[in-house]
Amino acid sequence: MNLLSLLSLSTIPLVTAAQSTLLWANEIQSDGKSLGRLEIFDGQEAVDSIDSFVNTHIGTSNGSDFVKIRNSILDIVCEAIACNRRVPVVYRKSIIDEKENILGFIEVYENEEVVDAVSKFFKTTEGKFDDETIDTVKDYVISEACSNDRVLCSRDAAIAFNQMINNGIDGTPIGRLVILENEDPADKVHKWCEEKNILQYYDVIVDAVCSSNKGMCQQSQAAELLHSSTSTNSSAMNDVEEKHEHVELQDMKHLNDNARVDDYFATCAC
Repeated sequence: MNLLSLLSLSTIPLVTAAQSTLLWANEIQSDGKSLGRLEIFDGQEAVDSIDSFVNTHIGTSNGSDFVKIRNSILDIVCEAIACNRRVPVVYRKSIIDEKENILGFIEVYENEEVVDAVSKFFKTTEGKFDDETIDTVKDYVISEACSNDRVLCSRDAAIAFNQMINNGIDGTPIGRLVILENEDPADKVHKWCEEKNILQYYDVIVDAVCSSNKGMCQQSQAAELLHSSTSTNSSAMNDVEEKHEHVELQDMKHLNDNARVDDYFATCAC
């Protein structure tokens, strides 16, 4: 599919006042000074509307004061209406096809890595775009979004795997294993296991990594060799299966709303 248009919506609400019902409204004051009337409509996320309001009247240059005022207003609003998150979207890009149909939105949260947000969008819209379009949109969005000082642009590769590995006996954390899209999973796991002195569980962790994201391991020669060797060695296979009885992959909600990459917690008897 050819991409014809990219529209920057930034902090513009997705729902206008004329389209929806007013849920909450009040005059906002700070240090005895009126900042104006804040209105939140059905279909808008409270934190986005509040963030835009505070940004307009105070500005993000005030740093901690900006966040403090925003959170204070958010606490009050969320007592009256439903709030789904506490971290605002600070960059939004709509993706439109040749018939001007909106295919989705690339959204970047405050203090989020732009490359992670872009990668997640294309994972959720897999098959809708050709490789050339994906590369073009990635380059465009990353270049534009990184001019926003409220997002992070510290790396050029997205996170493909992010799990905390815990000791299956006493539950103590061994460490967090993070693999980027441009890293070989088997190589990264091997180095990580060496650092943690748990090489005896390398095969179990590689298997867990590849099971959670099969596409990530398709190009991993080391992973293919590993699975080939274990499949031809019955004792090794039995050992892997025995270890897998102690491995539990549990989907978890985000530890905080800044995270856009799914967090998992893996437990192994290490």
